[in-house]
Amino acid sequence: MNSRSLVIVVILAFFIVLIGWAFLSLGGSSKPNVTSGTTKTLIDVADILGDPIVYNGLNVEVESQVSEWVTKKSFKVSTPGGAFGGGGQPLFVIGKNQFSIPADSSSSEFGIGEKVRVHLKGRVAIINKDQLQKYLGENFDSDIFKAFDGNHLDGWTLGPVLLLDSVRKI
Repeated sequence: MNSRSLVIVVILAFFIVLIGWAFLSLGGSSKPNVTSGTTKTLIDVADILGDPIVYNGLNVEVESQVSEWVTKKSFKVSTPGGAFGGGGQPLFVIGKNQFSIPADSSSSEFGIGEKVRVHLKGRVAIINKDQLQKYLGENFDSDIFKAFDGNHLDGWTLGPVLLLDSVRKI
């Protein structure tokens, strides 16, 4: 190898090291960003509400605060927001079965009336009023429902909900 070839090899090696250093210093990584095969990404409630068509039909995981109970099998979770930490628009969450009243408030079991932070797994669906009545097992036209429906569900037309697979307190 003559001296000219050696200079070219050294210059090329220098540029390769320089490019690698620049890549790593700009946030690149020599390792893939995978910690295990079971890592899930949490979806923000605000993202589901802001782009329901994107999430429609997808199974998601959400962490949020229960803001209000609607029926024995449904509640709302809040979005982060507000200048003083108050939540924004809520996401309607519907369980497969009725929840029960927890026997002990210190229990890890989630139940009716609790307004706690929860980890939810379920499928996002955009549903109409008839579908909502079916999922809730309620008749919005009944006298009792009309008299005590503080959430005005009889005015529901179309919107996103989370059809719950599982819930746990966090």
